[in-house]
Amino acid sequence: MRQVKRLEYLQLPSLQEYMLIEQDTVEVEVFRRSDSWRPSYYYWGDMVVLESVELSLSVESIYERVRNEDVIRFLADINP
Repeated sequence: MRQVKRLEYLQLPSLQEYMLIEQDTVEVEVFRRSDSWRPSYYYWGDMVVLESVELSLSVESIYERVRNEDVIRFLADINP
């Protein structure tokens, strides 16, 4: 299903980038037209820059209200 959606997204001429956010682990994947649609990966502690809308987000802010095993472990590591 993910590949089907990806192919559909790539057909949109105005699309400059898109982001996938994993729900079970801490991983954000960003695809950019300017980078030939190669993925860039972001993890806890990283900043995600969405160039097309001039927005920077920390991975922590993306997962702020998520409580999966990865997030719980990272929070425990920074708040012992």
